[in-house]
Amino acid sequence: VFLVVLIDMFLNKINKKIISIDKQITFAEINKIELIKIILFCLLSITIHNIPEGLYVYMVSGDSLKSFYHVVLPMVLHNILEGVAVAFPMYYLINNKYKVAVYSFLCGIFEIFGLLFITLLSHNMINYHIFCFLIIFSSVMMLYIAFNKMIFLARKYGNDEIVFKGIFIGILFMMIVENITPN
Repeated sequence: VFLVVLIDMFLNKINKKIISIDKQITFAEINKIELIKIILFCLLSITIHNIPEGLYVYMVSGDSLKSFYHVVLPMVLHNILEGVAVAFPMYYLINNKYKVAVYSFLCGIFEIFGLLFITLLSHNMINYHIFCFLIIFSSVMMLYIAFNKMIFLARKYGNDEIVFKGIFIGILFMMIVENITPN
């Protein structure tokens, strides 16, 4: 959480400087700057989150083929949802689907860096405590992003009923995915 809060504080400071430099800034421009800040925050945080997630996928998938499918299918599906969560506000802002696709791809590709990192270090160097830390680190980052930024953004540009339905459908979707994968 500390790392994500630092990123958030850094982007808030930049946001305030931009607004304070131009005294003639309109309300619409302030909203645009705020949206840019949230998109950058989500891109950075999800990118950082994807590195230990890649380590986790490698470590779990090395045990057996069953555990590989049990972890990889939900991971792929949740990464698609992460990409959509970042892509929609970005498309709303820049209105260029090619740039959105490139940024979303770059954000997701960092999971492979986690795989490469653990391959270089050796699978045997990671113990149970480090494994637990990776899972917690990755989970807490996503919870912070979801509850502190994405739900806020969805409520700002949508309505509470749609936000609630989206959260409910997302939870239900991941529960179904987890239960259809082989144990």
